Amino acid sequence: MRANEFLVEYKQEKTVEVFGRKLVNALLNDKGNMPAPALDRQISLLRSPDMKGIELDQQTISHVSNLILEFLKSADPTPHKQYTTWLAKVYSNQGIKLEDIISKGADWLATYQRMKNKKLLSPFDNDINRLTFGRLHNVVTDKMLLAKLDAVDQASMSKGNSEVILNTSAVRIIHPLDVAANKYYGQGTTWCTAATNNNMFDRYNSEGPMFILLPKQPKYDGEKYQIHAASGQFMNEEDEPVDPIDILTKRFGNLITNLRQFDPNFSKMIIFAYDNVLNRIIDEISEYASESADDRLTDWEVNDEYYYTWLQEEGFVDENGDVDYENAPGYLDYNDDAKREYELILDAINPGVDKLKEAAIIYMNDEEDVPMIKDTDDVIVHMMSSSHFYTRDEREILESTAEWIRRFLYVQDGKVIKK
Repeated sequence: MRANEFLVEYKQEKTVEVFGRKLVNALLNDKGNMPAPALDRQISLLRSPDMKGIELDQQTISHVSNLILEFLKSADPTPHKQYTTWLAKVYSNQGIKLEDIISKGADWLATYQRMKNKKLLSPFDNDINRLTFGRLHNVVTDKMLLAKLDAVDQASMSKGNSEVILNTSAVRIIHPLDVAANKYYGQGTTWCTAATNNNMFDRYNSEGPMFILLPKQPKYDGEKYQIHAASGQFMNEEDEPVDPIDILTKRFGNLITNLRQFDPNFSKMIIFAYDNVLNRIIDEISEYASESADDRLTDWEVNDEYYYTWLQEEGFVDENGDVDYENAPGYLDYNDDAKREYELILDAINPGVDKLKEAAIIYMNDEEDVPMIKDTDDVIVHMMSSSHFYTRDEREILESTAEWIRRFLYVQDGKVIKK
């Protein structure tokens, strides 16, 4: 065994010792796509109900952290893997997705190493241990530093295979068909699907098509967007999420009709779904959930002894004690508080399409996940607990109905199922 091989092995053991548990915790909290089936299986095992509340033993921590480190090493462009420990620290402490570290990180570190070798870095930036992941990005995208590096010959870069699905005065939409095309049209971005190292295009493309939006009148130099309906991701060139409503229905005109032709996943997203489909699902949820509201009203009426007394006083009870229900005012006419709560519940369980789509956007911002049609029940429940729609008192009233929907209803294949 050569000395440098021993050094790498020793550093990995030391890294596991220092960062092992943090690496495993980071993996458990990682919401990104895993870069390999082995990690998919591992994270599924760790998140399984059987593992809930179980303290992981040192052997498991060592095994999983070593597995993570093998992937982090793949993002380290140096022959002796001198940046791997830094990558472990980044993943452990900075909340960066593993898929971003091994795609973006690999490209950034390769550029960083070129800058370091050419002695272009400041004394502070020359020490990787002083940098955060964000600071590394700032360094390797600095225009003055990049101007001093040997420029990559753009003309020699392969355009790959792609198709233009829309070309208007406002925007051109590219559907890349392979990695080369996504890298070509993704130049100047930080997308993991446009990375040179550990490119994630094939992984995402296997789930559904990607589209790149190139504005004809960009608001700033380098403005681009990448959208992937299957994973609910709408990103700008810095790989930051953008408002899909603004990008796909306002900024460049309404693009949804065109995009639906190429990817049916757009029709499965609540914010872009067909109104008639959402109306039907809302009506089904309302029909089922109204049973809960009616049961609550009945309990209220049965246990309200003053209601019967009031009916007697108003002359709607005969000598035998029987209520003249045909002519007597209903309970909601008697109890204004009950009427207010009952109408509040009925309004909440049947919000209408526009309100549901508005709630879906709020859900998306809160949960960092674009809700699909199958999540309609979750969005309605989330809406009931949102201060955007209801006051604190109203949310307390809706709490039991929200819990009933959560327990007894779910949406499957576009139909509402009652458990």
